[in-house]
Amino acid sequence: MKSASLVFLLAFFNLFVWHSVFSLKQGLKPAIYFLDVGQGDSELAVLAGGAKILIDGGGGKSVLYALEKALNANDKYIDLMVLSHPNIDHFGGLIDVLRHYKVGAFMYNGDKNQSPAYEELENELKISKTRVIEVGQGDKIKYRDNSFYVFHPRKNRGADSEVNENSLVMMLDIQGTKSFFTGDTSLKILEKLGKEYNLRADILKIPHHGSKYSFDEKLLGQIEPRVAVIEVGKNSYGHPASQVLEVFQTIRDRLYRTDQDGSLKVSLDNGKVTIFKIR
Repeated sequence: MKSASLVFLLAFFNLFVWHSVFSLKQGLKPAIYFLDVGQGDSELAVLAGGAKILIDGGGGKSVLYALEKALNANDKYIDLMVLSHPNIDHFGGLIDVLRHYKVGAFMYNGDKNQSPAYEELENELKISKTRVIEVGQGDKIKYRDNSFYVFHPRKNRGADSEVNENSLVMMLDIQGTKSFFTGDTSLKILEKLGKEYNLRADILKIPHHGSKYSFDEKLLGQIEPRVAVIEVGKNSYGHPASQVLEVFQTIRDRLYRTDQDGSLKVSLDNGKVTIFKIR
């Protein structure tokens, strides 16, 4: 699998954005969807013009039902599929997406999982002839007034790094409205990134299903989200942790959980952010 140069990544992604611009997807408005996939993560970003970025796919087929509710039934094209890190509750559903949708490109951090399920994902990528791109800290995708920045992990980090801590941490800027995707990273990683980058964002995907070590008040003050979402389902891990929910008490009317609220659509309209629950 290839490590992409920035120039290659830009040119390649533009190809698939143009596919969207000249297709029936022009009617789609910019939005971020947080898909209810149970105990797992899956987000769908729709750019102006209709290009779609799917970030993670949960652990199984539930992502297909969530996508059907979010998109037109005849829309079977995903421009860019992103895997934040190779845990089954993030990549499992991507196998089914590859079987039911045409995918322009697959982007990941270079880490793999030795399980049969991950081998199945790799096999589907080969069968579908989906281009695979490896990215890391400093890579950037830009199209018109949309930008996708990779903040973490660094490249050439070695094979002994912890899987969750290697999650892709990314900032998506759609016409000036920023969405922060954090994978399953811990507070320690995000604190470090806060010293290197401006983490302020309008929309926040709270890391690791709201686990105990994922967030604190200081980080919330840095990001200042207008909307925060915990992607979580029934679990035995204690997610979301009570101390993390306490952190978000100051914005509790803008905190959403997929286990309670179902799939969410965050509509983006010239800086205006509107939340819809998809039942």
